[in-house]
Amino acid sequence: KWLDDNQPALAEWRKGTELSQAVAIQPKDFRFTSTLEVVQQSREFTRLATLQAERLAHEGDVEAAWSWLLASFRASRHVQQNGVLVQRLVGMAMFFSTADVTRRWAANPEVTAELLRKALAEFREADQLTPSNSVAMKAEYLVLRNTLWEDTSLSELVDAPSGLQSPALFVLGEPELSLKVFQHVFANQLSEIDKPKWSRAPTAAGKFTLYDLPPGVTKSLPARELDKIVESAILARLTLPAYQQADVAMQREAARRATLPLMLACQLHLRLHGDWPANVTDLVPDILAEPPVDPLGKSGELLRLKRVGDDLVIFSVGLNGNDDGGNIGDFIGGNSNEAPDQGIRALRPYLSPNPTKPEVTPPEKN
Repeated sequence: KWLDDNQPALAEWRKGTELSQAVAIQPKDFRFTSTLEVVQQSREFTRLATLQAERLAHEGDVEAAWSWLLASFRASRHVQQNGVLVQRLVGMAMFFSTADVTRRWAANPEVTAELLRKALAEFREADQLTPSNSVAMKAEYLVLRNTLWEDTSLSELVDAPSGLQSPALFVLGEPELSLKVFQHVFANQLSEIDKPKWSRAPTAAGKFTLYDLPPGVTKSLPARELDKIVESAILARLTLPAYQQADVAMQREAARRATLPLMLACQLHLRLHGDWPANVTDLVPDILAEPPVDPLGKSGELLRLKRVGDDLVIFSVGLNGNDDGGNIGDFIGGNSNEAPDQGIRALRPYLSPNPTKPEVTPPEKN
């Protein structure tokens, strides 16, 4: 009934997913005190769209089901565009929810090789809407500048964590001190944040994750010196850890975004050849133009495949850079965000029209 009652809103939402760009709040108007209700409410449309897809697949219209999954993927990219790190995180949640339904859709025996090939191409096109990591960081810097020069927004920013008031901040040299520090911190982070993990400069020892850059790369202070200064700037000290946690989340999402089209490609291989590919190079050139590189792997490393029973685990080495046997945390009681590897499980096409999530045990480390 919930799905039926919301059909008019869902139809209007779907029109928006067909656009190439979206913005929740104009950058010049963005403050820390700005509400992101439209962004948060986007989760509800993901639930509606994926439920619509599952109902259509159950009724046998797998092509229409895919069209709703594609709309949900596009919406998850729209939420992330032209916005701050919170928007990136909301978009990630929308993406992960849609990916979980998509893996079940791809295991539907009524999904043909032709439809899988179409889905693979359309997903890649939608994924191009994903903004670079630096877009969110630049937006955060702009929000900080907008906020720190506005007394009302500044009070709300610091009240909750510290109870400081404007007079106390003035004595501490705020907000001017943190603004100067942020200039250096963001220059340091922006120099590396769009690079693959293993291509980035090494980080310097210290409380904050700052890159140890060669002289002249940016105009920022050396990392070790900057680390000490951040500690003395109260507003910078309070907010910097959140930015760095978001960077980790963006790296995880990059890995899982890379494994989803590979899952579709593996399902296509299964339809064409009757079995899973032994490795990713088996997909070239008939299905993929080139073998997919692991976004979190060292230079040139490819994404990995591992058979687990009838299924195929498709995975990246994760943030630790190690192959942990395809442990992507999708077993009962697991947590994919905390798993050492990042990826998705391709399910062998089922016979029942209503498959349930398989109960699997954690994989053994190689």
